[in-house]
Amino acid sequence: MANKPIDMKKLRAALRLHKNGHGKRSIAKTCGISKATVKKYINLFNALGIEWKQIKQMDDKALFDLFTRTTKDTTRYPSGELHLVCVTSSPYHSGKRQWKRRGTKLMECML
Repeated sequence: MANKPIDMKKLRAALRLHKNGHGKRSIAKTCGISKATVKKYINLFNALGIEWKQIKQMDDKALFDLFTRTTKDTTRYPSGELHLVCVTSSPYHSGKRQWKRRGTKLMECML
């Protein structure tokens, strides 16, 4: 399943290793998670501005709520923004039904 949240033990271990100065690659290898996942959670940790001491004291439920609440992104393409860019930048927009779909990419529409 895509975007499944990681185990809180692994998250704590990744943040602890990051605090101790380890790189993303070594954290990923040690914890058994991908580098992209490590980067995602480290960026969230830095954006939240929370100290390691606070993370250490949180129970699993509070930590899960903190990190999942901030990871939900419901406005990837707000109000068809990508669609607007496609239509205005292409000469091929005359009457194609594909242009009406939200999030249609330029290369898909030109085929």
